[in-house]
Amino acid sequence: MTETCRGFSSVYHSLDAILAYLKNGEFAQMPEVQKLLAIFSDNYPERSGLDSDVLHSHPFIVFEGLDGAGKTTNVKKLTEFLQGQTVSTPPNCMLPLRDHFNQQPAALKRAYYGLGNYIAGRHVETLLNSHAVIMDRFWHSTAAYAIAEEVKTGCLQLPQEGDPLYRWPSDLVKPDLVLFLELDESARSSRHRCRNTTNTEEEQQLLWDNLYRESTIGAYRRIAGVPLIAINASMNESKVFEQVQQAIQQLLTC
Repeated sequence: MTETCRGFSSVYHSLDAILAYLKNGEFAQMPEVQKLLAIFSDNYPERSGLDSDVLHSHPFIVFEGLDGAGKTTNVKKLTEFLQGQTVSTPPNCMLPLRDHFNQQPAALKRAYYGLGNYIAGRHVETLLNSHAVIMDRFWHSTAAYAIAEEVKTGCLQLPQEGDPLYRWPSDLVKPDLVLFLELDESARSSRHRCRNTTNTEEEQQLLWDNLYRESTIGAYRRIAGVPLIAINASMNESKVFEQVQQAIQQLLTC
């Protein structure tokens, strides 16, 4: 049985919930689902007694925010500044299936991204023994976009802060800090139009659908269990990165 919260059927709070859906749901026999499960099996080493609150030897920092806010730029800068390692999700091993799952119903699409979080998270755990890890998106994005999509299409209200829907999965490694890049919508949309990158359905919706965009931002802000600091991304790159450096100082002095 899929673990969900009051109608939000595409928000998963455990690896077991994702695997149960993929193995027993209506799409279980789809060839791409079988390939996805095989990739997971090959790239997720078993480890018992996982504690997502375990202390790391080095900091684990995640950048979040809407498309065009400057995540990629700041991930690169902070990785160089800390001499760390960058991890992205979905991981490379899953990318050949991404386009297929982006066209699937919400619950299946988010199961794909959720599984990517767990594979990437396990890789993060191994790196933290020797390096700081900086990640471009993680569970915040998976959950926030899923919630916003269901608010838009399912006649659901965005739950208030403190709702169980927003709790961080207990079996997924926790960032020491999440930096949420905020940007005025007119500036963000202008930046996005100038980028020579993707233009997914989600990115298009952010541009023209106010409810979807505001629900996504609201969900980002409500996710609980990890510290989040908002960064004003409307300034020039050097000023934004100064804010990033200030935000991480406490992690570097611990």
